[in-house]
Amino acid sequence: MSPYQSQVMDASLAEFDRNAAMQQQRISDQAVASGAFGGGREGVAQAEYMKGSDMNRAQLQAGLLQSGFQNAQAAAQQQFSNQQGLAQLLPGLQGTDISRLGSLGALNQAQTQAGLDATREANRMAAFQPQEQLQNYGNLVTGIMGGMQGSGTATTNIPNPTPLQTALGVGTTLSGIYKGLGQGAAGFAGYKN
Repeated sequence: MSPYQSQVMDASLAEFDRNAAMQQQRISDQAVASGAFGGGREGVAQAEYMKGSDMNRAQLQAGLLQSGFQNAQAAAQQQFSNQQGLAQLLPGLQGTDISRLGSLGALNQAQTQAGLDATREANRMAAFQPQEQLQNYGNLVTGIMGGMQGSGTATTNIPNPTPLQTALGVGTTLSGIYKGLGQGAAGFAGYKN
């Protein structure tokens, strides 16, 4: 029971007891005024009043206890609902964390792959640099010699596409397919209304 409830109950019962004592004093005063102080009539009146007063006090106390119990029960139910809400919220928060970690991992992997691709491309260019210089020299000499054709083969180095270029190509292709499907089978086949 909360201190507030016990203070309310104690104050309410103390006030009830004070009013009961005042009523008992009134009964005694009436007995004195009628000349029956200490007699059987006063005793019966006091006993009847005490019986009713005790019953009323017990009902008041029971009502206060019941009210306190209902308040405590409502608070416990609210706490249970709060805990249920937190339990239902937790998997969603954990899922968000997992999703963010997955996105961060994918970003980290893409960055690492881009670094590896750049290193690979630099190594490839370094490996073919002497050959490209010789080809450039041969083309220069051929131009000077007046149109004599060289006997070497020309090579062209085309760098591999980056992951971003690959993703953009796939996205463009998929958007074209989606657009074609979005116009129905006739639109996909090239027919227009």
